[in-house]
Amino acid sequence: MKAAKWELSRPVLIGGIGFLILTAGGVWWSLQQKAAADQAERRWRMQQMQWRALAASDPAPTAAIVAELERRTDTARRSVQELRKQLGESSRDPVQTAPVPTARADAFFELAQFMEDQAAQARQAGVALADGETLGFSAHRNSGPADEHLELVHQQKEAIQVALAALWRVKPEELLLVKRENPVLKLALSESGGMASARAARADEWLEWPSGRSLSRAGIMDALALRLSWVGHTATLRAWLGELKRSPVPLVVRQIEVEPLTDGGRPAGGRRSLADLFRDESVALPEAEEGQTTIVPLIDENRSVFHVTLEYLDFTPRPAAAAEEEVW
Repeated sequence: MKAAKWELSRPVLIGGIGFLILTAGGVWWSLQQKAAADQAERRWRMQQMQWRALAASDPAPTAAIVAELERRTDTARRSVQELRKQLGESSRDPVQTAPVPTARADAFFELAQFMEDQAAQARQAGVALADGETLGFSAHRNSGPADEHLELVHQQKEAIQVALAALWRVKPEELLLVKRENPVLKLALSESGGMASARAARADEWLEWPSGRSLSRAGIMDALALRLSWVGHTATLRAWLGELKRSPVPLVVRQIEVEPLTDGGRPAGGRRSLADLFRDESVALPEAEEGQTTIVPLIDENRSVFHVTLEYLDFTPRPAAAAEEEVW
């Protein structure tokens, strides 16, 4: 018996072909969607990285923020200028306006002329001064300061000159000593020229002023300390402080020490109290004769040695030194 032949009917064949087409289309569409999803995910991750980078950075301020920052900056600048003015900054400050010597030889002759001029002014004012007094610059009796010290020593000389000019005007009895800071320690340099100058100075020439007491502030203001010791009366001290106050130079009084003298005119040692310092030095007695009043001192010897420490304020500070160097 012969087997029946198996044949697909036309509708079944068409349905199978349609199914295959739909299946292939579904697979293609799925692949397309997956590719689009992968691309979208990559874009999202990239945008997320950009957002994080922007969040971690400082975005450009808006116009309003810029205007506010400029306003605050101007206010701060005016405040700084006002504070500097209160501290004595002046365009007439000779410490800043006087030209700095460009060579050691020029500085040497300038210092020699300074010592000579001050000695002449002291004689004219009637102030006793030791022969050959160097006024704090004994290190430069024979040579000028090292190149790296030229500016600092020049500023010290100018500041001391202002203080002395005011002192000559009030006419104390005697100038004993002028001290200044050691430039080698002030600038923390170790050049051989500077070290040689330091060794050539008198031991009592250098002023050791603790950094904790200095008005200097890194990057804002430098301060040069100096000390004048002289013999006179309390009234002379008052007059000198008034002269310094009227000076165009920002010199700030930082310390006043007073040492009494003996009847022989030599330092007695010790310190006088503030009450002694600012008391009246004489008293009027009852009339000795008709129409006459006798004025006598409260004590036989009312002169004192005044040790006054000043600081010159420099509002254009030098760069900070890297390290300190010991001076022998």
